[in-house]
Amino acid sequence: MYRYAQRMELAQPSFIRESLKLASDPTLICFAGGNPDPAYFPWEELAQAAQRAITGDWRTALQYSVTEGNLALRENLRSMMKAIGIDTPVEQLVITSGSQQGLDLVAKAFLDKGDKVIVESPTYMGAVNAIKYYQPQFLEVETDQDGMRMDALERVLQENPDAKFIYTIPDFQNPTGQVLARERRSRMIALAEQYDVMIVEDNPYYYLRYDGEAIPPVKHFDDKDRVIYLGSTSKILCPALRIGWIIAPRHVVNSLVYLKQACDLQTSELTQRIAGEYLACNDIMAHIARMNGLYKKKKDRMLQAIRDTFPPEIQYTVPQGGLFLWLTFPEEVDALALFHQMKESIRVIFVPGDTFYPYGGHPNTARLSFATVSEEQIGEGMERMGGMLTQLLHQ
Repeated sequence: MYRYAQRMELAQPSFIRESLKLASDPTLICFAGGNPDPAYFPWEELAQAAQRAITGDWRTALQYSVTEGNLALRENLRSMMKAIGIDTPVEQLVITSGSQQGLDLVAKAFLDKGDKVIVESPTYMGAVNAIKYYQPQFLEVETDQDGMRMDALERVLQENPDAKFIYTIPDFQNPTGQVLARERRSRMIALAEQYDVMIVEDNPYYYLRYDGEAIPPVKHFDDKDRVIYLGSTSKILCPALRIGWIIAPRHVVNSLVYLKQACDLQTSELTQRIAGEYLACNDIMAHIARMNGLYKKKKDRMLQAIRDTFPPEIQYTVPQGGLFLWLTFPEEVDALALFHQMKESIRVIFVPGDTFYPYGGHPNTARLSFATVSEEQIGEGMERMGGMLTQLLHQ
């Protein structure tokens, strides 16, 4: 009776989204999530912004509006972007319903079946899930502590000169927490120019820096309009607003607007106005600084607990920001089997790493998030994990 499209064969439940259902179990310590901590949402200021948004000019706040987005909000976001090194006309900034919609619109605009997309290895599976329905081929590029390796990227480009775009999360990458080094950012731009390929820069964690000096986005180094930039308020305000944005050349923005019109007409005018009111009346950078101080304590607590309790055979990243760190176990460890063992025996969960590779593999890796757990839970959960890992590896 219901004749689904062939693309529905690609539709599979997200391991991460499914594991989040377990997070409500009070007997579990959940390091599996990728959500920001709701305790850090500026809810009182957002409530005041919502009141102003709906009482100020309720007729337009509750009405349809232009697809490009609320102009006042776009101007506020343009100012934020200029402060981090991206100076763009407001006409080249369009509002999306979260950056996830931005990924889908970019894929819809540029990908045909069989086209090649270059991604970090590992990469953000939300991006893979958004892109995969257009049936591309994913080309994985190795990473190290400084992000995507440019020698490996050049090799992939030499072998695949018809690649459509490079997808990267340069700051506090999901899942590894790595940061793309400054010199690699300018090198990526040079390679994109040399091989005539676009870059899609997805940067939801840019402002979540706890240590070290900020590096301008890849888009900052782009003097040839090679980069499509995706931003989001989900990690710095709250996810429920569903406010994202795209910065791109004008002809690309025009194409994406046409596609968005067919998708949802517009992002909610009401939530755009709430975000705009918040940005106009509050110091968002002061809010981010307070939030980062709290996240830093959690991140440092997790790293110290790993040093204190994990066997030395286990490698881990040391992020300077973001919400995640990455574990590499000895090759004989199957992280998926370990997930089930830990869930049942010590009541701790994480995300097995093969989830973050487009074609699987690397079963001895895992992602941990410190975002929504308390410092006490981090200490207790890491101690439980460390004890079980020591027993497993040294029995």
